[in-house]
Amino acid sequence: MNLAEMAADIQIDEDAKEDARTVIQKLAELTGIPAYEVHIQETHNDDGSTDIHIETHEINTHNHKKPNLTVISNDNMDKDT
Repeated sequence: MNLAEMAADIQIDEDAKEDARTVIQKLAELTGIPAYEVHIQETHNDDGSTDIHIETHEINTHNHKKPNLTVISNDNMDKDT
């Protein structure tokens, strides 16, 4: 997902960038992967130092339960019996 987001970031066309981000967010929702929006605020102080405040907000607050998967071993479905 990170690579997909990086690919969206380098798009020159803003519409293509937004379309890619929409697809990434929908995929995250479909698979139960949490997605976050990050806000960064910089404050430049008189003494030359900089304070940085980072805040994250989850943007898809859907249920993040892991799927209930079943492992099937020795599956004979492919054999004609």
